[in-house]
Amino acid sequence: MSADLRKALQASWRHSHEEDEGGRLVFRRGDAELPPSRGRQEFTLKSDGEAAVSGPGPDDRRRGASGRWTLKGKVLRIDAPNYSATFEVQSVDGECLIVRRVEEG
Repeated sequence: MSADLRKALQASWRHSHEEDEGGRLVFRRGDAELPPSRGRQEFTLKSDGEAAVSGPGPDDRRRGASGRWTLKGKVLRIDAPNYSATFEVQSVDGECLIVRRVEEG
């Protein structure tokens, strides 16, 4: 299961905040058509553990960085300069990734 999940996560994902509900965050494939929006977080998870993240900077211009990602069970961790997040993967398929943010501390 974990190897299948890891493979399914290896893609580019864009936050589709319009679909978020009840603590669930929805990400669509990077090439999915989404309505115009300021500030969509995006990340690409590569097979070698590299993560490329981008999102709005303090002046609304997009900023990108490279980092790493790990998967332990269903817990996805992304670490890059100016961005780190831990998610519990709820579901993933060819079009959609649904996660819940894991509070750290």
